[in-house]
Amino acid sequence: SDAVRVIFFPESSQWDPDWRFTSEKYFKRLVRHNLDNALDELRKEPKRIYSVECMFFLRMYWDACPDRRETIVKLVNEGRLRLTSSGVTTADTMIPRTEALMRDFLLGQEWLRRNGMTQEPRLAYFPDSFGHSPALPSLLRAAGFDMAAVTRIDGMYYPGADVEMPGHYPRPGSSAEMLLNRERTLDFVWRGPDGSQVLCHWNAFTYSQGDMLAHRGVARVYIFPTALPDRSDCNIAGKINSFVSRLAPRSRTPYICCPIGGDFVGPISGLVSLLDRYNRRHYHSTGIWALNAGLDDYLALVDCYRDILPVLDFDPNPYWMG
Repeated sequence: SDAVRVIFFPESSQWDPDWRFTSEKYFKRLVRHNLDNALDELRKEPKRIYSVECMFFLRMYWDACPDRRETIVKLVNEGRLRLTSSGVTTADTMIPRTEALMRDFLLGQEWLRRNGMTQEPRLAYFPDSFGHSPALPSLLRAAGFDMAAVTRIDGMYYPGADVEMPGHYPRPGSSAEMLLNRERTLDFVWRGPDGSQVLCHWNAFTYSQGDMLAHRGVARVYIFPTALPDRSDCNIAGKINSFVSRLAPRSRTPYICCPIGGDFVGPISGLVSLLDRYNRRHYHSTGIWALNAGLDDYLALVDCYRDILPVLDFDPNPYWMG
């Protein structure tokens, strides 16, 4: 309670059902191994939370690994295997009709219920969707969600996707410029055309900002993995302090969110123990408390400061990826 800032590291992994490979190849090459490791890490660290973005690959894992089903049900019902949506997929909200989107959420939630899992997500996470319908708050409230989180919005700089230098971003007049420079906040209340509202967080520095917490190099993303582990106190303390210095000026509340969860990255071994070590050694001098929790936990605390957050009619388009 006496912390100057609390930095959250919600951990997940963004899994494309298909892109460079088919879903079956992604599952065999990457997802199955990722989920095996995630379940093992949750067993080792009782305080740990790991998030799954949507039901698509969880259902595939359920079918392929029946010996793990009891563990999955237990962890989901305890809230330690956290679901950041009930959707079968992480839907594109720009092109499909409303009914298709609602069915996507419903079918995923019914699959959970049918298999003994009682978790009903309040958060809808869209880490890698390219633009979002300005009416998304209306759709989400109708489906039972009151929180959202997004990444790709118009005018932002995304490493590896843009050919211009970072200094040319955010684009003048864009949603990114409004949030970063005018409102100076990554958290806001998103208001739809019919007045429906959801509490929203924007990952301004990508949904993989914290991926290199315990590594050195360029990236852990499967397309171009150029990272070596470095679990030293010096490396991790330096990374946490740099995350805080970048995020704090755009965080109106005492809470800061640094997501871990690039494309098909595996869980960080012993994440909770690494953060606990930082707190033991550095909290007395920095006033910064670091923890692993869910993105929905983060937004639940931000919601306590809702009266100081801007209420925005938000249309984060057009988003272009080169």
